[in-house]
Amino acid sequence: MAIEAQDTEFRHPDTAACLRGLTDEEAAKQPPLVREQDGVAWHYWREGGRVCCREAAAGAEALHAAVESEFGRSLRRLEAELRSGRVPDLDAIETWLRDRSLAVGAKVCADLPEARDAALPAPACPSCGRRMERHGRAGKTFEARMGPVRIERTYVRCRACGVAFHHLDRVLGLEGKTVTPGAESLYADVASFESCGQASRKLKNLSGVEVSASTLQRHA
Repeated sequence: MAIEAQDTEFRHPDTAACLRGLTDEEAAKQPPLVREQDGVAWHYWREGGRVCCREAAAGAEALHAAVESEFGRSLRRLEAELRSGRVPDLDAIETWLRDRSLAVGAKVCADLPEARDAALPAPACPSCGRRMERHGRAGKTFEARMGPVRIERTYVRCRACGVAFHHLDRVLGLEGKTVTPGAESLYADVASFESCGQASRKLKNLSGVEVSASTLQRHA
């Protein structure tokens, strides 16, 4: 259940202040911000001029929440237009549904790893074997099959020898990378048969994913 952030913003006052500073148009486009406190992830968003928050869902709940967030009100408006008797613009409808589906996929692709990150115990230092300590979280954008996905990950550090890294990146095999394995495979496939410029345009038309020609060339 969503509650007003004023009741809990002591957890993340900077996030609440950031959302209050958005215009109504910017707030409508801004997906929920995920912040972690004491192993619990929270979603913050602005609704009706208020900053709201709730404990972030995981697993199937995260998928249901993402679908409602991306499709809910807009899909109901679309249904009303179709019932009105006007000739629908099927190309626009297909494009809208595809883009919203990608947005849902990108959101869940971030939510699920973030939920796992919050639950991961601090690892043993690979150098000295001592238990490492958590030192906050930082976001990083990865290119995935459905487009850019920004994931918040915990930074861990060994007090004894100074070794430090983002634990989730190692668990997922993404350390030092900006592109997921699935996206790398996709880029290689589309760039194998034509120029990277043509492949970039074709990828946008076929899947809705925007990737520059230089990125395709780098990963093909």
